[in-house]
Amino acid sequence: MPTSDDERERHRWELLRWGPRDDSGVLYHPLSTSEVWLDTLVEAVPFLVSTGDFAPADMQYRMHREHLWDPATGLYGERYDLATATWVRKAPTASGNAAVALAMAHALRVGGDGTPAEMRGRWQRETRDLILAVTAIPATGEAAATLARAASISAADGWG
Repeated sequence: MPTSDDERERHRWELLRWGPRDDSGVLYHPLSTSEVWLDTLVEAVPFLVSTGDFAPADMQYRMHREHLWDPATGLYGERYDLATATWVRKAPTASGNAAVALAMAHALRVGGDGTPAEMRGRWQRETRDLILAVTAIPATGEAAATLARAASISAADGWG
């Protein structure tokens, strides 16, 4: 992640202006021409929040959730191809879902009180639900540690 304000602003502009995306605006993974990946959600949302650009952060969160989240399980699949309207990797993983929970916990922490209230409340509620849903998947090693960090941040910040 860029470290200086100038680097962050330059990266933000490049992502928003030139990042590979569908006509709807959802970012594709840079290694794909038509796929929405969980990794992009994990990277883009906290980064955009760190620049104070909440509207595109929430737009990417909502669109990635629309394509990757399964309301029946409360979990995210890994990759969806918009060009063919098919799953590339639908099975949810503990590591991928724990990474989303941690990314959103970080985004909430970084955004703090600057995060618009409706967005903050929705992100907190949906991330809390995700943390609970991930416990249904056997998580070991790094995935378990990532989920524990997400739960710890949510508890320390008073919304978990």
